Amino acid sequence: MKLLIIPCILLIINRFDPGWAQYISLDSVFVSHDKTTYLVFDNPFQPNTDFVDLGTTGFHSKIEGEAVFLKASAKGSSPTTLMIKNGDTYYHGVIGYREHPEKMFYDYRRSGTDPNSGTPVPEVKSSQAIPAKTPGSVNQEVSSNDKQLLVEERLETLMNSPVEIRTLGVVQDRIILAVTNVMADDKALYLKLLINNKSSGKYEIDFVNFQFVEPSKGNSLKKSPSKTIDVYPITQTQGQTVNAYQKQWLGYALPLFNISDRGKLIISFREINGSRILKLEVPAKTILKTKVFES
Repeated sequence: MKLLIIPCILLIINRFDPGWAQYISLDSVFVSHDKTTYLVFDNPFQPNTDFVDLGTTGFHSKIEGEAVFLKASAKGSSPTTLMIKNGDTYYHGVIGYREHPEKMFYDYRRSGTDPNSGTPVPEVKSSQAIPAKTPGSVNQEVSSNDKQLLVEERLETLMNSPVEIRTLGVVQDRIILAVTNVMADDKALYLKLLINNKSSGKYEIDFVNFQFVEPSKGNSLKKSPSKTIDVYPITQTQGQTVNAYQKQWLGYALPLFNISDRGKLIISFREINGSRILKLEVPAKTILKTKVFES
């Protein structure tokens, strides 16, 4: 893996038609090491497109039909991130260990009834869903929707902007991953990325991970551990496949997270049917000096 100065020929911008994926934030899921916890979703999991991703090996997962089975590998497994893709929806949260979990069945279907009680299943709260109406909440609902629309509009604006960064990229297995534009406002960090596939095989994106990393502090004898924060896009453009000898522009709006000038943002792309992993580090200085959208 090496730093790349992107050739001018790669900087020709095509018109991009953005779409929006849905991300749903889950409450923490607790599991034990000797009993199985069950998660049920709307759609049967498809082997080539859907997945369960656990941040560490401290937990195990198994998929059957619309269900995910979870167990801890050992007593006291440390909490970690949980990401599940089912259909067109990404579910993200935290999984942790409890010797005697109060809840062993999690129903994330957004329609139908609970098979245990026969009662209607409540709708899962989504980061892009319209908030439920309650007395006095109309103004909050409009405000929330307006904020989401503003983020989407600004991401689209960034996708149609000319390239500004020409020196931030990596090459791995004849695939180029580069950051070409970065902007921010008081809600989000906006990224425009380029994947240029110079190989003979298509690159199908399985999962994209974003991590803000703050380096350890203190001297060599008493260093505090590095702080790593996983963040998930507020919204993003579509385009999960980059065909052979083709390129694809991708846009992401991430929740704003303040880091020091020693920190960095790590972007990782994982392939569905293959072992090619792309990883790019965006230094804090690039983020801290980025342009800001006018209010």
